[in-house]
Amino acid sequence: MFKKHFEYILVFALSIVLTFLLQFFLKHIDLNEASKTKLQITLENASHRWNDLFYSSKSQKKPSPDVVLVAIDEPSIIEIGRWPWSRNVINTITENLLKYEVKTLTYDIIFSEKESSNADSNFVRTIAKTPEKLTFGTFSDFASNVLPYQDYCLTQAFLYTGGASLAKINPFFSVDDISNSFEEIKFNKLFIPLFKAIDAISVKTYLDKYEVNSLQKLSQYQLNTLTFYKKQKVYSYCQTWLSEDDVYHYQYNSSIKNIYLEIFGVSNIIELREKLDKFVNTTI
Repeated sequence: MFKKHFEYILVFALSIVLTFLLQFFLKHIDLNEASKTKLQITLENASHRWNDLFYSSKSQKKPSPDVVLVAIDEPSIIEIGRWPWSRNVINTITENLLKYEVKTLTYDIIFSEKESSNADSNFVRTIAKTPEKLTFGTFSDFASNVLPYQDYCLTQAFLYTGGASLAKINPFFSVDDISNSFEEIKFNKLFIPLFKAIDAISVKTYLDKYEVNSLQKLSQYQLNTLTFYKKQKVYSYCQTWLSEDDVYHYQYNSSIKNIYLEIFGVSNIIELREKLDKFVNTTI
């Protein structure tokens, strides 16, 4: 009996070691598909199969009856027509779901383009009736070029550049993760001053480019371009936050350092470095 249990433990331990080695190898190889060797492709496929086996063996949690997925599946496409559907169809679905007094309705859809004044206006009117119940998604090209911890910066950048008027925090749609203490940090206290400083430099750079000394001397087109330029600079900063390229690093400015000390709840630079090291390396 002991021998059999030992064999199980040994196989399990070897599986863990093999998984770690595969993940380490795959992490450090060239991810360019064209340059992968047959060995790399084989190991990558083996890793994927092992992950499938691992997750399929885990016990499945029963979904909550309070959460319903409204799927746009093949039968839906056959009945209504090919995707994308008219915004009038989406509007009708939304109105019907709201009649059931749902607490929140979240769309896994990006409404990135205009359709028609009639269809768009109807949908806008429906949204305006209960905006607190509706959650929409957005996307950014910058999101794919940041490290996991820099997502906190992206969130604040989104809100700072106008996202606060598009997205609302819905108290009924939340995920509690007691393992991540950094969720409680008030990052807005740090990023709002930094973003304002970035805006000021962006405006000065833009005015110098056109050799004028005030915004009033810019055309409407130039003002619109400046708005985009400022947003671009704010989002770009997130790609350098807390890296060696961070021009607003806490080590360069005592005022910024004091903000870091406050929001991370530490009293000196040594504790701050330890806390930031943990934040950068454990945020997922």
